[in-house]
Amino acid sequence: MSPPQKSRRGFRLRYVVGAALVLLVGAGAGLWWFVFRGDAPAAVDTTAANEQLDTDLEGASAPGAAPTTGGFDGEIDGTWTVDDTLGDFTFDSASGSFAGFRVDEELVGPGAVVAVGRTGDVSGSIDIEHGDLVAATVEVDLTGLTSDRPGREGAIQRALTTDQFPTAEFSLTEPVTLPAQAARGELFAVDATGDLTVHGVTRTVVMSIEAIVRDDGVAVVTGSTDAVWDDYGVTPPSAPVVASIDDQGVIEFQLLLTS
Repeated sequence: MSPPQKSRRGFRLRYVVGAALVLLVGAGAGLWWFVFRGDAPAAVDTTAANEQLDTDLEGASAPGAAPTTGGFDGEIDGTWTVDDTLGDFTFDSASGSFAGFRVDEELVGPGAVVAVGRTGDVSGSIDIEHGDLVAATVEVDLTGLTSDRPGREGAIQRALTTDQFPTAEFSLTEPVTLPAQAARGELFAVDATGDLTVHGVTRTVVMSIEAIVRDDGVAVVTGSTDAVWDDYGVTPPSAPVVASIDDQGVIEFQLLLTS
């Protein structure tokens, strides 16, 4: 009878070990799902940013608080500068000025998700003359990039080699004629051609821009462009849980400007 008992003990041992492995794998998948799950913030949207700014300013309008801007009289010519006193960049509210990227990932187990990295460390200005956008420069401190899931952040910094290339920059290279809606304080859309520098590599891109100048004199501007990572010498980060990362994504920004 000993051999059958030994066989049963061996079966039980293999069963227990197998069950433990299943539980460990499941726990690991659950942890990765918590870190990388796909509830990324929405893409930039001027209307949503404008509404969020309303909320921010209402909350800041305590008795005795000084207004942050003057009114808009229809004059758009002049220099407009990123105002870092407006809003407070967070992933949840998309408040304030920020820039970043979004890219599709395929994870082992959870499946398709959108990875997002953003930073509120943005500066820059634009110049408008006779209704034409004639200059624009936006600089982004990439060392401040955070993600909707902190587990991505170290990999993002390594992929962008931010210790060597800490900043990204967009500079307008062709003037843009702004439509009449701009001076009327209405939402408008234009394309802006310029040089985008990321990871020490500069490429000419076309930014799709939406903007509105509010009654209080704040210009809310959003923009985005597609980017192929290899064009900038960037290799997407890898991890055991990541089945694949798209070889291209979207670079986007949201700016609050005052003149």
